[in-house]
Amino acid sequence: MHSTVFKGYKTDAEGFKALQLEFIGMIAELGMCDIINKGFFDPQMEYPQAPKKPRLDPIHNSVQALNYAEALIVYEQARPLYDEARKHYNEKRAMCHVLFKWACFYDIGVFEHTFPCIEPPAIPATDSEAYGKRANYYRGLEKAWDMAWERGHSAGIYEVHLELETLNELLICF
Repeated sequence: MHSTVFKGYKTDAEGFKALQLEFIGMIAELGMCDIINKGFFDPQMEYPQAPKKPRLDPIHNSVQALNYAEALIVYEQARPLYDEARKHYNEKRAMCHVLFKWACFYDIGVFEHTFPCIEPPAIPATDSEAYGKRANYYRGLEKAWDMAWERGHSAGIYEVHLELETLNELLICF
C-alpha cells in the first residue's frame, strides 16, 4: 500500500487541487484498476480503538471501588483522545472518498466534475433553458454516482468504478 499519497497535502481546496493534478497523471500512467489495487483510496490508518469503560460489580468492597474510581479517571482522560483520533480517521476517510469519486468521474471522461464536490457553474438566471440543462446534467451525475455506490460498494470500490463505467452511457445522453 502507498502510505504517502496524502502526506504533505492540506485538506483545503488548494490541497485537493494538488491531489487532483497528481491523480490525473497517475490515472493516465497506471489506470484506475492499478490505483485502486495499490490502496491509494484507503485512509492508510487503522480505525482507533475505543477505551474500555470500567465496570464495578454490584457487590464490591472498598478496594474494588477505589480501583474502579482510578480506572474511571483513566477512561475519562482517554476518551477525548479517542474522539480526536476517530475524528481524524473520519476526515481522512472522507477525503479518500471524495478523491475516489472525482477520479472515477475523471476516468470515465467527465472532466467538468468539480472538485471536491459537484456544484453547477454559475449561469445567468435570464438563460433559464441553459441553466435547466446544466442543472439536470449535474443531477444526473450525482444520481449515477448514487446508483453506482449503492450497487457496488459492498463488493469494494473497484465495483463502484465498474458500475459507474456501466452507467457512463446514460451520462453521455445529457
